[in-house]
Amino acid sequence: MSRTLPKRSTNSRHWCFVLSIAMFIVVAFVNGPAVATTIPLGNLFDDANTETLANAIASDTFQAKAEDTDLGVAKVIMGGLNADQDITGAGTTFNLTTAGGESAYWNSTMPSFYNDAFYNDNVAVAAWAGIRTSGSASPLLTADVKVEEGLGVHANGLITFDLSEIRTAGGLAADTPFVFTAKAGQNDDQATNGSMKAVAILTDASGTVTAGYVNAQSQAVNFDSGTGVYSFDATGMPGNVGKGVFAEFNVLISGDTKYLTLAMTGGGDGISSDHGAFSDAQLTVVPEPTTTAMTLLGLLGLVFWQGRRKQ
Repeated sequence: MSRTLPKRSTNSRHWCFVLSIAMFIVVAFVNGPAVATTIPLGNLFDDANTETLANAIASDTFQAKAEDTDLGVAKVIMGGLNADQDITGAGTTFNLTTAGGESAYWNSTMPSFYNDAFYNDNVAVAAWAGIRTSGSASPLLTADVKVEEGLGVHANGLITFDLSEIRTAGGLAADTPFVFTAKAGQNDDQATNGSMKAVAILTDASGTVTAGYVNAQSQAVNFDSGTGVYSFDATGMPGNVGKGVFAEFNVLISGDTKYLTLAMTGGGDGISSDHGAFSDAQLTVVPEPTTTAMTLLGLLGLVFWQGRRKQ
């Protein structure tokens, strides 16, 4: 048996049109233009922690080295990721052994994270190469030429960003949420297949780790109350990333998260050819509807309901 929906009355169509226009005006008036702000994390490496976020985003120094005096950078650790490490500089201790953390790192040429670049002393690549994550070393990268935005680091390296400092520098609300995105794996400057794990860890202002990800997969985090040390649960641990195998991060970061930690570990099998990249590593500001906007929308809904009653 078929059922025909009754035609909507002229008054009903009128009220729907009015409500739609009113909702658009309210949201536009209260929240302003819906323009998402993206923050390329490597752009912060050439700016002091007293700089404004706008100026830091505008500057983009190729090969800039990450240091803990840079805007939004709380801690950089190279090597020793198989040991207990204070990953925030504020007392949150994490051991990355179960996520492939090792003691070694390539200290002669890559003692930190670098903006849009990776140093490779292979003659064919000619020292500094750009970030490129096509999954192939061919064609060869041209020396000192930027290709993709991102962070270059040799395993085993870790960097922690202070999101509260970034929010303050940008004039954002203290509880502004973000989305972290990146394509993590082996940089194209290395032809030989590497083997790594890409890690992201979220920590709140109290020093509590609230979430952890390995190769973009949510991974359970253990806490030893006796030692005060966090670690990843080995159960269900994903395999390593390498040449042509990448992890696509898309992580919602709540407004109460203070620290974002990124790490590229050796994967538990040594650091040979472990040229890591977090391509297009960035934070995107998530706009939230204000209380005023939600209240006005509620009132408009009430007006609509009253109008329908009078039909």
